[in-house]
Amino acid sequence: MIKAEWQEIMKTPKGIASILAIMMIPILYTGLFLWAFWDPYNNLDALPVAIVNEDEAHEFEGETLQLGDELVTNLLDSGTFHFEELSRAQAEKGLADGDYYLIIEIPQNFSQHATTLLDDEPEKLTINYVANEGQNFLGGQIGETAVNKIRDEVNAQVSKTYAEMLFTAIDELTTGISDASEGAITIQDGAVDVSAGADELKGYLTELASSTITISDGTTSLQDGAEKAATGAVSLVDGLKELQNGSTQLQQGATDAASGATTLQQGITDYTNGVTTVGQGYATLQEKQLQFVEGMQQLATSTNDLQQGTSDVATGAAALREGISDLANGATNISTGVSNIATGAAALQGGAQQLASGTTDVTAGAERLQDGLAQLSMQLEGLQQALPAEQYAVLQQTVAQLQEGSSALVEGTTSLGTGANELANGATNIAEGANDLAIGSEALAGGAMQLVEGATQLTSGTATLQQGTNDLHAGVTTLADGATQLTNGYTEAFNGVEQLVANAPSLQTGASNLATGLTTLQTKMGDMTAGIVSAKDGSAELASGLTDLVGGTTELADGTKTLASKSDELATGGADLAAGATELADGTKTYATELETATAETDDITPTDDTYEMMASPVEVSKTAVNEVPNYGTGFAPYFISLGLAVGGLLIAQIYDYVTPYRRPTSGTAWFFSKVSVLALIGLAQAAFVTIVVLMIGIEVEHPWLLLAIGTLASMTYIAIVQVLVTWFGDVGKFFALVILILQLVSSAGTFPIELIPDALQNLYGLFPMTYTVEAFRAVISTGDMAMILHSTVIIAIFAVPCMLLSYLYFFVKFRQLRKVETVAVVEEHSKRD
Repeated sequence: MIKAEWQEIMKTPKGIASILAIMMIPILYTGLFLWAFWDPYNNLDALPVAIVNEDEAHEFEGETLQLGDELVTNLLDSGTFHFEELSRAQAEKGLADGDYYLIIEIPQNFSQHATTLLDDEPEKLTINYVANEGQNFLGGQIGETAVNKIRDEVNAQVSKTYAEMLFTAIDELTTGISDASEGAITIQDGAVDVSAGADELKGYLTELASSTITISDGTTSLQDGAEKAATGAVSLVDGLKELQNGSTQLQQGATDAASGATTLQQGITDYTNGVTTVGQGYATLQEKQLQFVEGMQQLATSTNDLQQGTSDVATGAAALREGISDLANGATNISTGVSNIATGAAALQGGAQQLASGTTDVTAGAERLQDGLAQLSMQLEGLQQALPAEQYAVLQQTVAQLQEGSSALVEGTTSLGTGANELANGATNIAEGANDLAIGSEALAGGAMQLVEGATQLTSGTATLQQGTNDLHAGVTTLADGATQLTNGYTEAFNGVEQLVANAPSLQTGASNLATGLTTLQTKMGDMTAGIVSAKDGSAELASGLTDLVGGTTELADGTKTLASKSDELATGGADLAAGATELADGTKTYATELETATAETDDITPTDDTYEMMASPVEVSKTAVNEVPNYGTGFAPYFISLGLAVGGLLIAQIYDYVTPYRRPTSGTAWFFSKVSVLALIGLAQAAFVTIVVLMIGIEVEHPWLLLAIGTLASMTYIAIVQVLVTWFGDVGKFFALVILILQLVSSAGTFPIELIPDALQNLYGLFPMTYTVEAFRAVISTGDMAMILHSTVIIAIFAVPCMLLSYLYFFVKFRQLRKVETVAVVEEHSKRD
């Protein structure tokens, strides 16, 4: 059977060619796949990649940075890919047309972002890449790996640049620390002086606190006196206003009296002249009797008016005398009070000036203290990093309290100085008003005395005038009554005329004195009114100044109270300042010592190019491979060998008949082995060719003979699986064999680790022989793990033996069926013959 099977195959060139073609199938799969994927990364210089450089030069510390141009130059010189520098439009068109697998874009701000390391918000350098993954996904993945490598190189270069800048800054820092050390020694000396000054200041502030309490008490008394003076000044202003109103009315009455007296004097003069004329013209009296009668009637009427006027003048003169007496007494009192006010204002002015001078000195000292504290605060800010946090907090709080106290001291002394100046100005105004009031009151007193004398004369004159007018009225009445008896009483009339002529000079003299006294009264009344106005103005200024004085003393009292309170705080702050200054001196000493140590340590830093390289790339990856695989071809060989042998076993069914014998089988066993002999030779030949190709390609195999043996076992296993499926199921079995091949390819972990494929496919891992053929070939080619080889070989055999037994069972059953059919046919043929 075996010989007959081979004779039938070798009988024609077509049969021989078919067998040889089947033997070559694993070579085509394994050889071509290994050749194609042997080391694709070795040909990256042929992969077209476009570069788009839009970076713009950027000025940094006097240097022009063009990192984009440098990166493009490095990429073109690297030979990593087939780089081409293009415009954006050209690159995008080439990527769309499939001319380029990848675009590397260097953005416009690439160089600028490289200079932002020390900015508050540094910007990272960005390299964009665009991959046409639809054209070739693996090409895009390879490009991504290359871009990451480019990123690492750029990072290293930028880090190296930053390292150089950093060590340059460290050199400058060393110089700065040295200068700071010298400054710290100076600060230490200043801190010692500050400590001494703080102790002295503490004493001054304690004395100041005590003095401000005394000032506060004095300003309280001053405030009370000023309020009383202001109240008295207001009362004085009111009294002077009433006096001015009364004097105005008095002056108007005096003016009217003077006018009436002048008229009276003129009337008396005319009357005297008339009497004289009567005396002289008595001779013609008789001739003019009628005229005389008429004149006497008119004279009677006039004397009635004259009598009434003189009565009014007498009454007004008496009232005037009483008012002038009161005026004289009031003027005397005013003069005395004004003198006392002037004396008090002078004393007040002197005290206010002394107070203003003292507060000026205190204010100047407080401002110098405030400036010194401001400088101390600025020095403390410079020492913040050097001092311990607790010491710095204590010093800062102490200085803040001192600054607050000094600010309150300046405000209090400024308010005190302002109130003192206002007090001095008010006192000056009071003194000036008092002097004017004194002058006016003296003039008023003098005028009042003259008024008293004039009023006395006026009273005397009006009494005489009244007596004369009464006599005149009586005489005129008598004349009127006796006009009809004129002729008979001529002698009596002549005597009366003589009396009139004799009394006329006295009447004229009294009228003249009256007019003179009233004129004097009018003049003095004007002086009195002017004095009253001046006194009123002075008293108004006095009241205004005293009001300002009250306000100033109130502010002064408040300021001194605040000053007293803040001076206590300032004294306390002075004590804290003294303690803090001592701590400052100790801290600055420590600071200076640490700076000297830091200077010595930074001087020891001497960077080199190796230092910069270390800063740029501090970590190197050292790869130690266990069972090293040098290339993709070696790594994929176990999978591609298994694939080639499995496909070779499947394709045998397309050319060679797994069932039909070329002659009548003699037994099921002979039938089975006749087929197996051909299949075994084909399997052995496939394994031998694959082994030869693997070795010829250059894959280093740990166990070459085991590669051939396991290859043969694997090939026979795949053939046995196909045989059992085809023998039992015919063409449907071929389809089952194809499905099993596909399931083996996706679940054998020949490419990616089994953990990376879907869970449903992971469940198929280990259910098919390709899983173990891949493990066995890996052990034979790379690891040399004999235990894995033995384990995998046993499991592969477990798959092969049952399949072969099932195939044998098929031929055994088939042969018995065939023999039974032949027996029936022989019996029937014999029956026909018979």
